[in-house]
Amino acid sequence: MPRAAGGGGGRIVINPADLRRGSKRLVGAGVDLKTLAGRLQSEPRPVMPADIAGDVTGVIQRVAQQLSRLIHPIQDSATELERRAFWAEIADQLAAGYPLSGAQLKQFMEGLRDQTLVRYAEPWQAELAGAYLASMYADNYKDPKKLIELAAILQQNQGTGESNGAFMAGFVDRFGTRMADIPRVIQAMEWTPGTSMGSSDDPMVDWELGRELFNDGYRLNVDPVELLGAFSMALALGTASGRVSKQVEHDIAWDEDHWAVAQLMHEGTFGANFLKEAFQSIVVSDIQRDAAQMGPDLTGYMAIGMGDNEGPSIPTDERRLVLDALLRNPEGAALALSTPLPEAVHIASRWDPVDTRDPIAVLYAADWDDDGQLFADVYRSAVGHAWSADGDVRTAHQLTQSLVDRTINAEHGWEPVTMALADDLAAHHVDDLFVSAAGDISGDPGGDGRAGWIHFNSDEHEWRLLLGTRELEDLFRAMSDDETAYDRLLGAAAAHQVELIDANATYDSDRVSGNGLAWARQIGAFNGVLMNAHDLQSFDEFDKDNERHKLFFSFVNSVAGAAATHPLAGAGSSFAISVLENASSPDVNDVLEANHDHRQLLTNTMNSAIALGYQHNGLVHSREIDELARGRAIVVEDGGMKIGPLNREELSRLLYWVGNDPKLDDLAGEAWDRAQLGLSLVDRDL
Repeated sequence: MPRAAGGGGGRIVINPADLRRGSKRLVGAGVDLKTLAGRLQSEPRPVMPADIAGDVTGVIQRVAQQLSRLIHPIQDSATELERRAFWAEIADQLAAGYPLSGAQLKQFMEGLRDQTLVRYAEPWQAELAGAYLASMYADNYKDPKKLIELAAILQQNQGTGESNGAFMAGFVDRFGTRMADIPRVIQAMEWTPGTSMGSSDDPMVDWELGRELFNDGYRLNVDPVELLGAFSMALALGTASGRVSKQVEHDIAWDEDHWAVAQLMHEGTFGANFLKEAFQSIVVSDIQRDAAQMGPDLTGYMAIGMGDNEGPSIPTDERRLVLDALLRNPEGAALALSTPLPEAVHIASRWDPVDTRDPIAVLYAADWDDDGQLFADVYRSAVGHAWSADGDVRTAHQLTQSLVDRTINAEHGWEPVTMALADDLAAHHVDDLFVSAAGDISGDPGGDGRAGWIHFNSDEHEWRLLLGTRELEDLFRAMSDDETAYDRLLGAAAAHQVELIDANATYDSDRVSGNGLAWARQIGAFNGVLMNAHDLQSFDEFDKDNERHKLFFSFVNSVAGAAATHPLAGAGSSFAISVLENASSPDVNDVLEANHDHRQLLTNTMNSAIALGYQHNGLVHSREIDELARGRAIVVEDGGMKIGPLNREELSRLLYWVGNDPKLDDLAGEAWDRAQLGLSLVDRDL
């Protein structure tokens, strides 16, 4: 028998006769052990003194049990030798395409029915067995008896081993697009007693088979969902093994009977490439048809499992079936959502008509009866895999860019999708947003009309998603329509500002030049972009009743409150100075007046946060700040003790310290200037 491909060449000579002799010896040994164990347990015992009789009997029983436990492994070994001897005879025969003899076929089927033929096969042998099985049923699978027989064999050989996957791959590769016929055959088997003869509502229904079965008086006596599940798992295991040819995967996924292919995908974890093909073929066309208001898809309205079956039925929603299958394989979700469609498709969406090859743009333009929750779930799954150790970081950035573009440019949004984007940006791209705001990295958006571009830094070997400042403003403005999602993003942005301050307010900023103070400029630029996004170019125009104005001040407040921390001696806790705690309340004018000039409010807030970063890192010490910390009520917040916000008088004392401490000015002066420079970027016509 030849060595498997890739095994290093040469031949391994196996004598089937020797293997069978060994198998027979093991069978004989098993019989002998069984006999011996039985005799030990049943033979009469001699009369023994009472004090030792129990011990002797116990020892004999334990020995008998140990011998009995050896019987099954010996029998398994005998079966393995027998199956390997059989493989030594038929492997080359199957590979060459020769049919099995009657005796060989009988042993072949016995080995499949008890799972041992695949269990004791090398993957390449199992693949041959799967292909041969497919050829056996290629012309008779529409016979209900044969279909049920085939399903039972497939069910018996499901498993997680490599050989199980190879067996299913061989079957699928040879059976080909007949896989898409299986749901229709089962549909006819289940529905024939009530099938409307001659109806043409669904041209894909196998009406001819249905009439034939009806005339024969056929009734399905097995669970149709379970019956189809055998073929679903065969397709799933086969494609997941990576052994099914891409052409066959394409041909099955792109079969004209989308309903049938989607039915096959109701259970199982399919291979990533097959999922991508099914997404492009089924989901995209379903969205196109739905957007064009062509009405519901009439194919397959006789759902599998809704006939006389008492169990659950399989949904007929093709789009949901395929997207649910994507959720079961995040790698497939990432591949499907990141691979451009074969050609541009037109989605006549009432929300946002598009001509696109971008899968995310197609999904965004779709109508969703769940407000986009399934879309959001698939996006999360795809991005999660792309960021995993098995994924691709560039793909992760590509997915985010696509959704950012739709969020900015589409006329309509989906709340679950916006939340998914907010979580993605918060987890992976906050630093990119700050770098984008400051314009620290120039780039060419690519001229494709989409927002942003993906940049690769070869020196640091890192990818970035970058946006123009106007695109950032548009993004913030669009996301602010969903308060929950926006809070998530701004919370992460506030935390990033705190990290920037805490990590960099550790030295005399006057002694740092060049990019050493890029962090301060990024803070100012980000705040300026955010201010513009909320139509706050002039603080004279502040409106405490404007929701976007409130959102902006809430963000500034959270930065000041988190950044301005100060250790309490011996307590291990801190107090948060919320400079703008009441900014969105009716008392906002008190805050504005405390800053003396409306235009100085944001500058003073940034300067205070930076100053308290130097205080927190121990480079400057202020008795004024210590006094502010003492005597205030301690509250528990996020697992730590903090002191509440400052009142107007205390706020004035803080601002006075920030503006008049000469040592603080020496330390932080240049950082303040860079932050102010970043803030001034918003006045440029970029």
